Amino acid sequence: MTPPSASDDRLTTGAAGEELVARHLEKQGFTIEARGARTRLGEIDIVARRGGLLCFCEVKTRRSRARGRGIAAVGWDKRRRMLLAAKAFAARHARGLGLRCRVDSAEVFFPHEGEPVVTYYENVVQDEGE
Repeated sequence: MTPPSASDDRLTTGAAGEELVARHLEKQGFTIEARGARTRLGEIDIVARRGGLLCFCEVKTRRSRARGRGIAAVGWDKRRRMLLAAKAFAARHARGLGLRCRVDSAEVFFPHEGEPVVTYYENVVQDEGE
């Protein structure tokens, strides 16, 4: 994948990162169920399914490390909102299917030279009610 240039806007960079994470998940045997899924409680970048597991993934993409790593932008408040959005999506689209749900995050770094780097984090937040 061609890395986004410095002149590309944030949406283009974010879309490129999400595409790389979707490919990563597909290589892990997941099927992408939705991208940019909107719920009344927020947007979910990627929803992926493998067997009885439904993953909700937040993707953070960077072209430089000046603002830190992408995962640093997924603080407690963001994780809480991710969990609420995942629950809303599952209640609407996966009710009665007996799926386990997991909330993940991924960061994508497009260095100035070389290949992009995808780092994937599983279970970045768990439901305290479980």
